[in-house]
This record gives sequence, structure tokens and C-alpha cells, in this order.
Amino acid sequence: MNPIRAFFVADTEGAARGRLALSSALFAAHAWWLACVAEDSYISFRFARHLAAGHGFRWNLGEPPVEGFTNLLWVVLGAVVELLGLDVVHTLQLAGVAAGIGVLWLADRFAARVLGLAGAARAVPALLLAASGPLATWAASGLETVPFALFVLAAGYGAARYWQDGEGNALALAWTAAALATLTRPEGVLAAGVAGLASLARRDGRYRGWLAIELFAGFLIALTLARLVYFGAPLPNTFYAKTGGGLLQALRGAVYSGFFAFHYLLPLAPLLIVGLLGGRTGSRRETTPLAALAAWSLGWTLYVVAVGGDYMAMYRFFVPVVPALALLAGVAAARVRPAAAAAGLVLLAAAGTFVHSTPLEAELFEKPPRQHGTFRGVETERWHVARLRLLARVFAARGAGRPDAGLATGAIGVLGWESGLDVHDLHGLVDPRIARGGAAEEPLGTGLPGHEKGDLLHVLAKQPTYWMWSRSLRDRPAGWPRYAPEVLRELREHYELRHLWLVDEENGEVGYFSFLERRRTPTGPAGAGTTSEDYEPAGTGR
Repeated sequence: MNPIRAFFVADTEGAARGRLALSSALFAAHAWWLACVAEDSYISFRFARHLAAGHGFRWNLGEPPVEGFTNLLWVVLGAVVELLGLDVVHTLQLAGVAAGIGVLWLADRFAARVLGLAGAARAVPALLLAASGPLATWAASGLETVPFALFVLAAGYGAARYWQDGEGNALALAWTAAALATLTRPEGVLAAGVAGLASLARRDGRYRGWLAIELFAGFLIALTLARLVYFGAPLPNTFYAKTGGGLLQALRGAVYSGFFAFHYLLPLAPLLIVGLLGGRTGSRRETTPLAALAAWSLGWTLYVVAVGGDYMAMYRFFVPVVPALALLAGVAAARVRPAAAAAGLVLLAAAGTFVHSTPLEAELFEKPPRQHGTFRGVETERWHVARLRLLARVFAARGAGRPDAGLATGAIGVLGWESGLDVHDLHGLVDPRIARGGAAEEPLGTGLPGHEKGDLLHVLAKQPTYWMWSRSLRDRPAGWPRYAPEVLRELREHYELRHLWLVDEENGEVGYFSFLERRRTPTGPAGAGTTSEDYEPAGTGR
């Protein structure tokens, strides 16, 4: 057999490892191509820095602890990285990429040991995962998204192995991974549900299964009690800040899910339909894991619908189901005959998936509503991070002579990490009062996810030095922001409108940046003189 052909189709462990190594290299290159540290990741970095310094889980020093993040284990890991003296941003990026390669490796093991795939069909899941923009983007984002997906996949793998063969080590893997997933994100309890079903599926292991369930229940109760004692709430503050919209929120989540299906499930559809519906059927040992993968994908989708979806690039919330879809595609490829037809359908699926990681997607598709999009979404995220870095330097320099300086803004990540100021969130991600009781200008579910709640008078009561309502650079200075009369009245009494001419070299833009700066003394109830404008050329702001 031709050596090149043998590499791709031979049913040997050496060939399988070679194919997996190639897919891993392609994935690493894909992650490098889409690499962008997400703005939200800097929220976790700031909490990690404060934790490492001995301040606990505090956003602003001197304020009560708050779980203003959804990734407890990731923040703790960031604190360890800080204590080791390493660069937390790049180290966690590398950890995310390593987790992504781990997803490919574990998917390959799942394909071979659970689904019984061999030869070229075994390579299909890893190949499709290497082409996945959501997996590559969020691996290099500095967030916990891909490590969480790895723990979920590990829980599913362990559960499937235990169901098939009753291995005690597999059961331990399932529950350990479920616990790590739960520590990484609260939704990890869904992975525990999968482990629980597998634990009770074998009659010869019911005792071990119930024992594992009881141990996990004890862990979950302890974790919840710890949250209640330390943070005063059973769930992260971010959950309360982003939910509460009822039917409208679910409709937004349904739209989000529909666009994910259009962009990332549709390319797989011909392969899945021909292979799973038109191909041969397998034994119960083969079909039960397939049903579990499909059920996981459906169940997670219903969760995403319920919480209203997300706005960030590349369908962040759907990363945990990408491995399941790739594994289903691998089984479908194994069932398609002839082999040339299977290869054609796999290449179509890979190309249709990867196109969203290229500028070509803008020529083919409209950007989905209320979210950044796919490749355009990555570019949008890069733009925001670059702009906010510039503004962080501006506010850090301006607040250098004011040790109590604080900044009110709706973009707290990069500004909180790089400015060194107290940062007050307008949307409640790190403010329990806004998260649990803040009102929205429009009905929840009709705006940008996570950016709908607010209590501006509450934020004003903290007397922030600077008030930032926009990150735009304009040809002309902006006027006063539009707020409710009572808010605008307070702003006019205590703040001055300021303008800086900035050069954003990274984004290739120049213009006036407008913000509000608190006066040393108020002007009086009439707000006299509050429209004064201070034009200050600030060069690059670097």
C-alpha cells in the first residue's frame, strides 16, 4: 500500500497516533490564527491577582467578596500562576490550547474504545474538531470554556466505559471529571447527571454507583454552603446578572441556537443523515452511546435556550457540544459506503465548518443578531480589547494623582485589569445589588445578553471619579449621554464633560474620546456650568 494512503487509512495504533498528531497540529495552527484574549477573561485575571495577593475573591479592594465570575477553578488556577510569577494571560491561553488538544485526544479515545471506530473513520472526530472555529477560538481566549468542555467529555467517556465494561477506574474518572467540571462552571452538574445515569445502569455495580452519587451530592452540598457563607448566594453573581428574562430570554436563546445549527450543524447534516439514518444500524452496545451523545447535545441546547444565549464570538456557549457532534459524525462516516462518498462528505463537513474561521464568511453569511458573529466576531473582540487597553492607559495616567480614583463603565475586564483603578460595573456582573435587583431599560431578553440590567443611581452613589458610557472615537466631541432625567441631573451636578483626542494605532482610528470626570466640588442643584468642554490632545494615549 502507498505509504501516504496507509497513513490515512491503516488500522494500526501507530497510524492512528500519527493522524491524531496531524489533527492536533492543525488545531494548534487554527487556535493561533483565531487567538484573541477575550475581554471577559480579564475579569477572571483580576480576581486571580487579588486572590494571589491574599485579598480573597474581591473585585475592588475594600469591598465585600463577590463571585463575579463563572469559573471558580479557573480563577484559582490563575492565582496559582500569579504566585509562581508567571504571566497569567499567556499561561492561561496556553492552558486553554493544551485543553483543546486534550479534547482531540480524548475524542480519539472515545471514538476507538467506546464507539469502535477504526482506520480512517476513527480520525474523523479529531479532524472535525481541528476545523472547529468555536473550539479553536475559545481555546486561546484565556477563559475556561475549552477546559470545561474537556472535563465534560471526560465525564462522558468515563461514564460510557463504565456502562460498557463496568470498570471501576472509568467510574472514578466520570465522577472526578464531573466534579472538576462543576468547579469550573456550575453547569458541570449536567455532566454529573450523565455520570449518575451510567452509574445506575449496571445491575452488578449499583452499590458503587449509589456511593459515587452520594459522594458527589456531599461535594455539591459543601460547595453550595461555602458559596452561601462566603458570597451570600448559592450561584455565581454572573448568573443573576444574566438571567431573569422569561419567555423573551428563551426566544433569544432559541435564535442563538438556530444560528449555531445553521453555521455548524448544517455542514455536518449530509454526513449525519446519510450515515446515521441511511446507513446500517448497530447493536445496543453501539447505539446507546450514540443516543447519549445526541441526548447530551439536545439537553445542552435546551439549557442554552433557557439562559438566553450569548453575544460573544464563535458561539461560546455551544463549545461543550462540539465534541459530541464530531463523534456522531465519525460514526456516520464509518457507515457510509463507498469509502469515497464518506471521504467526500467528511471533507464537505470540514470545509463548511472551517469557512467560518476565515474572512470568506462575511461574503457568504449575514452576521447574526445580538452577537459578534464568527470570524467577524473574533475581529470584533480584538477591536474591543485593543481599544479598551488604550483607554485603560488613559484612565490610569489620569487617575495617577488621585489614589481613590474609580471608574464606572459597562466594560470592566481590560479596564479593571490594566488601569489599576477601582472599577464599578454598570451591568452588575460584580455587583450583587444590580445583578439581583437591577432593572432593565427594555424587557430582559431583547437586548445584549449580560448587558441589560442596571441601577445607575446606585453606581453614582459610589462616587466614581470617571464615568465612561462609550468607547468610540468621534470626529467631533460628544454631548452628554442620554439617561433618565434623575440620573442625568446627578451627573450634571457632579461631573464635567471631558474630551481627549486619541490615536488608536492598533485599530487604525483617531478621534475624540468623551467621558465624564467628577468635580472636586459640586456646582449646586441647578447644575450651572456642567456643559463645559475640555479639549485635550492626548497623542496616542500610550
